[in-house]
Amino acid sequence: MNRPAGTSLPLAARPAVKPGLHTHAALPHDHPYNQYHQDALHSRHCGIWPHAAALATQYESITFADVHRDVLHLFPQRPGRVLDIGAGSGRDAAALTRAGHQVVAVEPTAALRQEGQRIHAALPIEWIDDHLPELAVLRGSGRRFDLVLLTAVWMHLDAPERETAMRSAAALVSPGGRMVMSLRHGPVPHGRRMFDVSAQATAEQGARHGLAVVYSGRRDDTQGRADVHWSVLALERPIERVDTKIMANRPVALYP
Repeated sequence: MNRPAGTSLPLAARPAVKPGLHTHAALPHDHPYNQYHQDALHSRHCGIWPHAAALATQYESITFADVHRDVLHLFPQRPGRVLDIGAGSGRDAAALTRAGHQVVAVEPTAALRQEGQRIHAALPIEWIDDHLPELAVLRGSGRRFDLVLLTAVWMHLDAPERETAMRSAAALVSPGGRMVMSLRHGPVPHGRRMFDVSAQATAEQGARHGLAVVYSGRRDDTQGRADVHWSVLALERPIERVDTKIMANRPVALYP
């Protein structure tokens, strides 16, 4: 689960917080990220996520195979390096680790990250506290990945945040690697921060950062909501190929 950096509830809209009191609205039926803007004050000042366990249970109730069924054939077939941005409970990270991949799970909310670490304690998932749109920790590491997942995350970023986030995430895709994203379409739940982002606009944004579309499709909601559907987009960073004819005509330095 990811959240845009530097966002918070307006001062006038922030609820009064009493030590030890953590009351919140009913649990959302969408990705755990949706709760962030309602619980931002608690998350930052109390260091907790009130519904972490329940949200993790909800997240784990939908299988990895169901969520990614349309693009599983585009995932690395051999053990590779995978980055799950907005990992939540670690459901996808766990499935990919079991498949033999080296997985980094990015989750900025401490309580949810800890819940994922507890659920998948037996697996060698590398958990990192980082967040969109900058992904400063990962970008500073100089690492690159064969697969970058952004599942049910992108629609929570506004236009300037998406531009920064695409630049940040695209920089983490290795040559020949892919970025797989899902975009939610449908009514915005009351009080939630969500934007209807088209697959076409996202593909064009990716192209500006060196990524080409290898898959674009539509799927129904895995939770069965009739008024919600998803765009699934897979982008690839092409492998730069050396022109052998040009190389053959270049002077070669010889050493004794």
